[in-house]
Amino acid sequence: MQSRYLIWLLLLPVLFGFRAVPLANNWAVSKSDPTLWIKMCSIPVFSRTDFPEGDPLAGTNPDFNAVLQSVIDDYNAVGSSFVRLAVYPADPNNPGAPAPGDSAFTTALGAVRTIDICFSHQTFTGGFTVQKHEGNRVIGCSIKISDASSSNARAVARTLTHELGHCFGLAHPQETTHSVMSYFSDAIRLQIDDKMGLTYLYPTSGSAKENATLGLACAPE
Repeated sequence: MQSRYLIWLLLLPVLFGFRAVPLANNWAVSKSDPTLWIKMCSIPVFSRTDFPEGDPLAGTNPDFNAVLQSVIDDYNAVGSSFVRLAVYPADPNNPGAPAPGDSAFTTALGAVRTIDICFSHQTFTGGFTVQKHEGNRVIGCSIKISDASSSNARAVARTLTHELGHCFGLAHPQETTHSVMSYFSDAIRLQIDDKMGLTYLYPTSGSAKENATLGLACAPE
């Protein structure tokens, strides 16, 4: 009997999907102070920019800054989640006015709310993410992306979107292709599953709960 219960527990993530697995606690952000900053340690140059029809960058020849901004815009457009992304200021001591809805940057906030992104010469494909913790809070995140895919703007956009999801606390769903976090999807941008995961972790209205609805619903409580 116990083995039967164990089998069901192992099957639950496959049947219902845990989009927002709390691998670590959340960032110290709030609806009134929502911003994390992205800081680059290197900038790739693209030789391919084959975004599909319907993508915001389709038919354009974007540089890296345009690709990064499109990823930021995608995250910031999730209206049911309050968390926001912005580019780390070029001069932290003189950051200028924040964009509407963003937190005002300070070096103290930047020290505990920065996502570092580097393109690595190591032999791996795609990217990987490491969170930094202090007590029960995330205080930093590091993303490394393979140089092997850095010349393809579409691949970089997908990898950035996927790895940023890990920085926020999203995991790999096992039951759906409607997620940029899924191993079974070739999506470039955030999908419905990803947006529900962000809403679960950083809801604009009260708290959020995840219902067992085969990955089709996530409603605020």
